[in-house]
Amino acid sequence: MSNVSTTPIPSPNSTPTPRPNALSSFILVAIRLIRLSFLFLFFPPCYHWNRFFSKGDLDFRKRSIKCTTFFAKYAAKVLNLDIQTENLNRLINLQENYLLVSNHLSYLDIVVISTQYSSAFVTSVEMENTPVLGAFCKAGGSFFVERRDKFKLRKEIDSISGALRQGLPVLIFPEGTSSNGVKMLPFRHALFKTAMKAQRGIIPLCIRYTSIDGAPIDQSNRDDIYWYGDMTFAPHFFKLLTIKKIQVHLSVLEPISYEEECHRKHLSHFVHDAIEEKYTSFMGSESAKF
Repeated sequence: MSNVSTTPIPSPNSTPTPRPNALSSFILVAIRLIRLSFLFLFFPPCYHWNRFFSKGDLDFRKRSIKCTTFFAKYAAKVLNLDIQTENLNRLINLQENYLLVSNHLSYLDIVVISTQYSSAFVTSVEMENTPVLGAFCKAGGSFFVERRDKFKLRKEIDSISGALRQGLPVLIFPEGTSSNGVKMLPFRHALFKTAMKAQRGIIPLCIRYTSIDGAPIDQSNRDDIYWYGDMTFAPHFFKLLTIKKIQVHLSVLEPISYEEECHRKHLSHFVHDAIEEKYTSFMGSESAKF
């Protein structure tokens, strides 16, 4: 399902796969919906099972992220995600948990990362209220934060840092929303305080979707994968189901050690620059297509 590489993946140059016609698209979507329906059948029972047998909130999340990884691998196979990885050993060989930080392009990001490493995601209360996605995030042990309410955010930061301190791997998307892939958005620095309070290091991740049915991603096809702005989930998801194959590259960057004297604003800028440098180094001349 996923191929592991230790060097960056070059821009796709293979012959693009012809996009399916209306009938074949309908058949492909129908088959994938039937296969994905198993997620709807088994994910809720897993959620209630984990709730019933868990010894507190932390134990529930630890159980839930393992279920998320299992179901993410299944979803990746159904959607034919070709996941290439770089320096994955930096995650696999960890001796302690870290705060993971990634750029954000699509709801597929969660599937891609979860196939490689189990972690609890931090997302917005808006996502919690999104049909389908919200239910899966809850069942997967996600944290939901209200960035517009400083009092609530402070309590949520305490909760996340407490989970980090007790060994739970946590991942944040500090851009605060997904983007159109032209460039990374500025990081919101508040959630970096979770790593500082827990005295944990940070591991930056860089996600880059490289091709759709063999064709390099550009302005003409990027919206088939990237989910941003005022896009609604259902129409976007049904369009995504018509894609035969998606290639994506996940890079694990150098871990950043905890330093007590470091300010979270400085830390967020440093991590942002590291991920952006990796992202733009891949884009290179491809950025002109956007």
